[in-house]
Amino acid sequence: MSGTPASAPALHGEQRFSVSVVGEVKTAGLYELEKGSTVLDAIVRANGFTEFASPSGLSILRLEGTRLVRILVDDDTETSAGVEPDTVLLRPGDMVVVP
Repeated sequence: MSGTPASAPALHGEQRFSVSVVGEVKTAGLYELEKGSTVLDAIVRANGFTEFASPSGLSILRLEGTRLVRILVDDDTETSAGVEPDTVLLRPGDMVVVP
C-alpha cells in the first residue's frame, strides 16, 4: 500500500527508535532515527556541531542491563577503541554526548 503514512509503525520489527543528542550541538534534543543509524547521523539531525564542540571526544552513554556504559568514539587517547563516528551503530535509548 503506497498510501501508508511515514509515521505508521513497521510491520516487520521496529525500524525507528529514539536517541538523545546533548552537548555542543546546535539543536540538542531527542531524535527519532532509522535502524542502522550512526553517531554521525544523530549529529546531523541535531544540526551539527557548535563552534565550541570537541569532536575528538565524542561518546555514547548506553544502558546495558542495569549498568550505564560510556563508549568513546573517535577519541585520541590510547584507551579508546578509535572507532569513527560514521561507523558506530546507535541503539534505542542511547545518548550521544558532544563535549
